[in-house]
Amino acid sequence: MKIKPYEEGDFDDYLRLANELDRQGRAVIAEDLRTSFELPWVDPMRDVALVIEGTEPVGYARVARSSDAALNRQRFNVAVAERLRGDAALLDALIEWCEGRIRAAAREYAGPLQIRTSCYDDEAWCAAALERRGYRLVRYYARMDHNEPAALAPEAPVPGVTVRPFERERETPALVDAFNRGFAGHYEFHPMTVEQFEPFFDSHWFQAENTFVAEAGGEIVAVCLNRLEPEPQADGYRWGVVQQLAVVPPWRGKGLGRALLRRGVRVLREAGAERVYLWVDYANPFGAKELYYAEGFVDRYISRNYAKDEE
Repeated sequence: MKIKPYEEGDFDDYLRLANELDRQGRAVIAEDLRTSFELPWVDPMRDVALVIEGTEPVGYARVARSSDAALNRQRFNVAVAERLRGDAALLDALIEWCEGRIRAAAREYAGPLQIRTSCYDDEAWCAAALERRGYRLVRYYARMDHNEPAALAPEAPVPGVTVRPFERERETPALVDAFNRGFAGHYEFHPMTVEQFEPFFDSHWFQAENTFVAEAGGEIVAVCLNRLEPEPQADGYRWGVVQQLAVVPPWRGKGLGRALLRRGVRVLREAGAERVYLWVDYANPFGAKELYYAEGFVDRYISRNYAKDEE
């Protein structure tokens, strides 16, 4: 058994492992993986490693550096074949590899190092390995699914507000500002700049036809970014994704978030989505989880998020 840094010829093996070992059932497509590797803060040659048993790739580790160079927060994830999940030495070695890579990259930043990782709620083998190495549980996130999007009620108009498609060419700064204001106060949120948004806007993950803003008095007061998956997932369904939904503070509690959610789900369904999912922080301070439950979303997976801080 050995841990081998990623090389150019490993793309297909890593893509296969990402599908075989991802319990979400999401079909990881080559286009998604290539796009993620082309982001300016990603270097797969340094940030990915494969676990090799004999000549067979049986697991991987991946480090995800923060997109914000002013913030020294970095994530990692590890995954191995089921028969290897009781191998404490292997798991320790994988985590050590990730931490070593993170500490090396952290020299490019200022301030304390914040390491973050996660595993599913029922992955006791992973939780035990992280806790053994000093990680503390800090947050629960859930993937929530809507399995009957056609049953969702139509959106109700909000007085004084116009919901319309986003116009990237002239509205990017205003959207980023509304996004930052809407997510201020969320756990570990750090404001984004227009420059940090651009790689997303330039990728196939951004779908202008499925992105909406709410305007009131000439100001963007809410945003909803949605995406239709290009092909069915492993469960056979073609999914739509509510990627981000943010309402600026003065407009919360007026039904605007509900209206944008319903609009996004409706448009995704009309574009071909058979089901729709999103992710939510269980401790979201602004009632997001309760809104999604009320609109018919149900928990599918619970993710346990862990943290370790170092000077």
